[in-house]
Amino acid sequence: MDYVLVRSCDKQLVRNVTVLPGEKCVPKNKLPVTVMTLRGVKPKHRRFEPRLRASKLKVDKTHGAFFDLVCVAVEANGLEC
Repeated sequence: MDYVLVRSCDKQLVRNVTVLPGEKCVPKNKLPVTVMTLRGVKPKHRRFEPRLRASKLKVDKTHGAFFDLVCVAVEANGLEC
């Protein structure tokens, strides 16, 4: 019988190994068939990054600049700020 090469960490995934009789892939060798269970790859844990960073608006300088930008955009649409 020929051998099936499997990494040592994947040995537990091998369920069944059989040889197909009469199937010769190379002289003096027979074709082994291995049944394995495959496991999915876990996604890597990403660090959470908030979409909004409202804490910077608490600074008076940043708050004033943001307020001015919003007022310009609102007045451009014909509304009052």
